[in-house]
Amino acid sequence: MALVALVVAITAAGYWWMNQPPGRYESDNGGLYPIKVGDKYGFMERSGTTVITPQFDEVDEFSERLSAVRVGTKWGYINPTGAIAITPQFDAAQPFRNGRAAVKLCCGAWFSETENDRFGFIDEDGKYIHSPDFLWVGAFTGNLAPVKTSEGSIAFLNKSGKVVMAGKFESASGFSEGLAPVATGGKWGYIDVAGEWVINPQFESASGFADGLAPVVVGGRTGYINKQGRFVINPQYQAGLMFNEGHAVVKNEGTGIGLIDLEGRVVVELGKFQSVGSFRQGLAAVKTEDGWGFIDSTAKMVISPQFDSAGWFHNGLALVDVVGKEAYITASGTFVVDPFPGTTIKQERERIATEARQVELDAQAAAQVTQTRGQSANRDLSCSTEGSARSIGSERKTAFSIVNQRTDSITVYWLDFDGQRKRWFDVPPGQTRSQGETYSTHPWLVADSSGACITIFRAVSDSGANITIP
Repeated sequence: MALVALVVAITAAGYWWMNQPPGRYESDNGGLYPIKVGDKYGFMERSGTTVITPQFDEVDEFSERLSAVRVGTKWGYINPTGAIAITPQFDAAQPFRNGRAAVKLCCGAWFSETENDRFGFIDEDGKYIHSPDFLWVGAFTGNLAPVKTSEGSIAFLNKSGKVVMAGKFESASGFSEGLAPVATGGKWGYIDVAGEWVINPQFESASGFADGLAPVVVGGRTGYINKQGRFVINPQYQAGLMFNEGHAVVKNEGTGIGLIDLEGRVVVELGKFQSVGSFRQGLAAVKTEDGWGFIDSTAKMVISPQFDSAGWFHNGLALVDVVGKEAYITASGTFVVDPFPGTTIKQERERIATEARQVELDAQAAAQVTQTRGQSANRDLSCSTEGSARSIGSERKTAFSIVNQRTDSITVYWLDFDGQRKRWFDVPPGQTRSQGETYSTHPWLVADSSGACITIFRAVSDSGANITIP
């Protein structure tokens, strides 16, 4: 889990699903928070002190005293001391919930889909509770988790590893507040833990209950029903998420995103903010033209907009991204560890803007020279600049192609906003690979098979650059 993937608020343009609140299950991270140093992940405590040295390729948050971590291409779990508790062996792994964790044995990342995908569940000792041959799984909520069996049937799995209710439904989601949305005959309704219908199938789609209400779709519009199946908030929105802390994020075409309360009253007018997140621990992230900030339950701005992205508060801290740096803030908006000691966010933005303008001017000058001379339109940098060369801004788009004339493969890395290598693609001997979109202020590094730098360059021409590696 790259930390920026924790960003949970949404833009009016899309990614609606990313803002779905976490439901009633509240994991306890044990006061440990993921951090990233270079390209490795570890954990800090609430004060900002590092307690698990960054050493993992990817991590998730702690839940029930275990955290999923990736070592190389495989996922396992560590305990709060950083020791391996369950050996990395899975293609993907989810946090523990109610004593069970969903894992993927094949093939690839969690959301990649292949016909050979196989999932299972493990207990805290890493033992499978059922043969790991499911085609799809959801998380345990209470004693049950939705699954798709190896035969293709939708069912539920209990914590003892027994499959129940197989073949009764076409689709299913997890239980919340004692009910689960399931579909049959193309319509959605709700069942109890015994598999009995509580609300007959009648909706075009349905989500889980929270705060006593659930979003459902009728006639293409979203409204909210109670546990008797009666509408409390009539269908009127293009989309709506589950309630969280008495508020739900809703969206309409043309007007944008806002917040309503349990009686359907508009708390945040649709379109007031560019984007709105769900409430966690009394605060919700919102986006204005100045960036992301946080409002309280009265819609008052309590942490001023200044961040490039913002996540949910969890045990008192929220992860934010600002000027290319990830950091945690408290509910008062102060940094746990200041990412810009000795300066301010505003001053850092001004410094980077000035640097970006100079880089762009240099790029334009280099592009003019190469165009005049008929040369390939790139600006070569010395390998000695690795560590100082980094991406700045994302304004003027360019492209490039790499021609490998060597007898061994070469690897192309993007140097990110921190100057860190991000492996992008390999170029086999005698072949050419293209990067269809980059920016004139983004440096790229080419390395040999041992990882040693061959060259660093920026593609500066609008028509693209051709880089030959002899």
